[in-house]
Amino acid sequence: MKDNIKKLIFVCAVLLGAAGIALSLLAALSSTAITIGMVLPTVFGLALIAWGWVRLARPEPAIKNRTLRGIVIVCVCAVFAATAFFEALMLSALMRPLPDEQPDAVLVLGCGIFPDGQLTYSLRSRLDTAYDALEKYEEAFCIVSGGQGANEPVAEAQTMRDYLVSRGVNPARIVMEPDSRNTAENMRNSAVIMAQHGAITAAVVTSDYHVYRALVTAERYGIEAFGIGAKTNWRIWLAVRIREYVGIIKEALFQNT
Repeated sequence: MKDNIKKLIFVCAVLLGAAGIALSLLAALSSTAITIGMVLPTVFGLALIAWGWVRLARPEPAIKNRTLRGIVIVCVCAVFAATAFFEALMLSALMRPLPDEQPDAVLVLGCGIFPDGQLTYSLRSRLDTAYDALEKYEEAFCIVSGGQGANEPVAEAQTMRDYLVSRGVNPARIVMEPDSRNTAENMRNSAVIMAQHGAITAAVVTSDYHVYRALVTAERYGIEAFGIGAKTNWRIWLAVRIREYVGIIKEALFQNT
């Protein structure tokens, strides 16, 4: 019975590793670039497959040195603990109740367009969520924030503006911020635009996993903000979350992401 349970664990490890690799490949095909959120699950998945396969073939431990085996177990537990901590941070920001007052601005953060100009899953979701926010907050103006990447035909802000206009948003309500390359620049440049318009408060529209870091960065640049999370497509769910964990660490250490 005990041996059967062990074999089941090893089989699950192989399947879990294969799932991580498959999701990373799917995310790569659905995104504009290869990110650390795709690389890490692939590496970890290969390690799981190798470990599970070796243990199925041989009954003895894959790592015979007890001390080294203990270190590996501690590291794995630390990874799971850190994941739970990051998820708690992200969920806490997403679950904050929305204020009753109208914000001065609706700030939409860009996140990539394909070389042919098509929207990524995340950007379309953010813009659809922003459209609903603009319908709700009728007096707020909109800032679309996003620069032009190396493989993008135009600045994200331009594509974002065009999409919202195509859905019926008055062009006069939209201000483009086409120079930012990351979350910090999104907020820094948007803060300048808000100051020019006498705006103080903002509803920040971004992907659900990104709300926490966006609000932390907004506060750093003096924006009184609350977050509205856009749903993440299942194809990129794992990749973007792992990338966000790394982003949270970099934000805490360097405050420049």
